[in-house]
Amino acid sequence: MRWSYAGNTLVAPVSTAKRVTIRHDGRPLTVAQQPAVDFTLTAPDGLQSGATSRLVATARNDGPGAIRDLAATVTAPD
Repeated sequence: MRWSYAGNTLVAPVSTAKRVTIRHDGRPLTVAQQPAVDFTLTAPDGLQSGATSRLVATARNDGPGAIRDLAATVTAPD
């Protein structure tokens, strides 16, 4: 194991083939699984210069983690 004071990190080699539990102050550390997000914008009716168009935002989560605080904003050019 190696400690870095600069980054306050402890680096320990572990096997990816085995389950590992890391404890701090006697309690296991847990890291939430991250989402794998696919995000698309589509204009079902097409886009035309100078005309108002409908834009649909779609987010899909392919990961085990939850998507949180998702927002989409599109600003029209001047």
